[in-house]
Amino acid sequence: MLKFAKILFSVSAIAAAFDASAATHTVIYSFQPGAGGYWPNGGVIADKAGALYGTTTLGGSAGKGVVYKLTPPATSGGAWVETVLYSFNGTSDGAGPQSGLTWDAKGNLYGTTQGGGSSGLGTVFKLAPPKSGTGAWTLTVLYAFKGNMDGAAPNAGVVFDKAGALYGTTYYGGGPSDGGMAYKLTPPAPGKTNWTETVLTSFMKTPDGAAPNGGLLVAASGKVFGTTAFGGTNSQGTVFQLTPPAAGKTAWKKTILYNFKVSPDGVSPYCDLVADAKGALYGTTTGGGNPGSAIPGQGTVFKLTPPAAGKTAWTEKVIYNFKGGKDGAGPFAGLTFNAAGALIGSTTKTVFRLTPPATASGKWTETMSVYLPTQAGSIIAVGDPIVGAGGVIYGTTTYGGASGLGTVYKVKP
Repeated sequence: MLKFAKILFSVSAIAAAFDASAATHTVIYSFQPGAGGYWPNGGVIADKAGALYGTTTLGGSAGKGVVYKLTPPATSGGAWVETVLYSFNGTSDGAGPQSGLTWDAKGNLYGTTQGGGSSGLGTVFKLAPPKSGTGAWTLTVLYAFKGNMDGAAPNAGVVFDKAGALYGTTYYGGGPSDGGMAYKLTPPAPGKTNWTETVLTSFMKTPDGAAPNGGLLVAASGKVFGTTAFGGTNSQGTVFQLTPPAAGKTAWKKTILYNFKVSPDGVSPYCDLVADAKGALYGTTTGGGNPGSAIPGQGTVFKLTPPAAGKTAWTEKVIYNFKGGKDGAGPFAGLTFNAAGALIGSTTKTVFRLTPPATASGKWTETMSVYLPTQAGSIIAVGDPIVGAGGVIYGTTTYGGASGLGTVYKVKP
């Protein structure tokens, strides 16, 4: 599954549990107003040298957001150094990136902007490093969204399939219901320059969901999985599957794997999904769950298990209910696995770890919950975290930090 590409460092085996009280949270970079960018809404990715890459929604030379690189300190305890790789100008090249980035094998970065482009409705872009190793990175707009059936305002990033095509979602557009859509961008044929967009599905709010905020998960089988934050039969969001066309056909088949209910299973999954080796899907809901508790509806982590042989229905199970306060609430971000098979994620104010059960009938256990200090403003951890060497977790917050304009953090067990 491509989602496992989030574990980008050489990660050694990590114990199944550790003393949560010993985990430490460190802000490694606080964004400032101005050319360096601020308000990161996506997470970070890492290169082999440990540098981190991400986007900010605002700031930069034109105030329309940036792509940045954070280089780790040369000596322990030193400062991380930000380099702006590209500042969006808000016109044809895009504006306001809301998501993280992805790599190709040549070191090019790919992402989306929510606005800008030829129609002002968002773009998919490629950012190529300088050929000489120094100098300016080069941005190419691979696709500019046009609205209506074509889609508008991609909040999520893009992922590759095995053939090099890119997949993603738009929050709006997709037709008269304006419920968003899922798309595929096919690379240009030899001698050509234009990528080709295919609309895989449009969301009609009822019964099939609306507002896909998270990215897509491409399985080895070619099937594509994702979530909608709203819509569905209960109007509380869905998990969907897209199956490639049969031979000689062009239409992708959409199947709603699950419709969320406020209680007990959560509401509004804004996240993208991660899969285990058996094909089960994992994600978060921003609300719902925890019925009958003193503070219900703080959000959940869920598992969706494929149907048994001869069956068709997927089975949803809430594997954790958030309790609010220092336990966290309202997770917007997705999840990632560490080397030991535990799930790492974030809520609006915590970074957590869920350790899998020792037996099939056992329960997942929260073995770490690190509270993110406020630091000059509310913390909202939105981007998916990644796991580095020694189990160190890296992620971003949209607010907080020295200027209240967002941070990049690490949590060290």
